[in-house]
Amino acid sequence: DVNEGALVLYVIPDSAAAMAGVQAHDVITAVNGEPVNTEVTLPDRLIAYEGGDIVQLTVQRGSDTMMIDATLANSPVAGLPYPIAPELGTNEARPNNG
Repeated sequence: DVNEGALVLYVIPDSAAAMAGVQAHDVITAVNGEPVNTEVTLPDRLIAYEGGDIVQLTVQRGSDTMMIDATLANSPVAGLPYPIAPELGTNEARPNNG
């Protein structure tokens, strides 16, 4: 049972998250080893990086924990977290910020 992290409520079909295998009900618990305590913490973690950076997401799925390397795309709006780039391969994820 996971008590902390950012719960993925929905994965958009054909999105980077879907291509990476992220599923609804996955919980993102860390970005590059830095804890993600709530959904609010996830954008705070991602904003520290720039487009093109690779981050390692720790994802809890049921009783399994997995690491997903994610390449960040350029943020379309200054000051907002960078989305995960869908065009850079299948070993990536896109967090659901709500």
